[in-house]
Amino acid sequence: MSFRLSFPKPSPLFSVLSHGDLKAMNVLVNPRSGNITRVVDWAESRILPFGFALYGLESFLGRMNSEGWHYYDRYRELESLFWQTFREEAQNFSGADLHLVRVVRMAGFFYRYGLDFDTNGVVQGMRMNQPDGSLAYLDTFCAANEWAPLL
Repeated sequence: MSFRLSFPKPSPLFSVLSHGDLKAMNVLVNPRSGNITRVVDWAESRILPFGFALYGLESFLGRMNSEGWHYYDRYRELESLFWQTFREEAQNFSGADLHLVRVVRMAGFFYRYGLDFDTNGVVQGMRMNQPDGSLAYLDTFCAANEWAPLL
């Protein structure tokens, strides 16, 4: 059985349900088929501009350790396959729409790894010297020549 995703025409106000903590450990996969069976841990889900949670793509392409971020072998192929599939499924996205998605994705990186929030979700400032290595993620993912996805 096959299906095609249908995306409405995006705009700066186009919002969707975003997972909020999309990473490999929250995606359950059937080991025999390789198909995704469930996405869990929706506690941080929010309605956000489309593309905001695409920072999560990086967690599928590499890993962080005490020495910094390490992309997996052939990560560029996987990244390219993701964006190629996205473009095929979202045929009504123009180049300008995709640029907007890239900009919103960058905002998602800063939201996820750069800002500190209080218990009410109010921004308290930038994350500085956090044990989770947030600034190391920003340093890796937001380099001027690296941030734009392969479209």
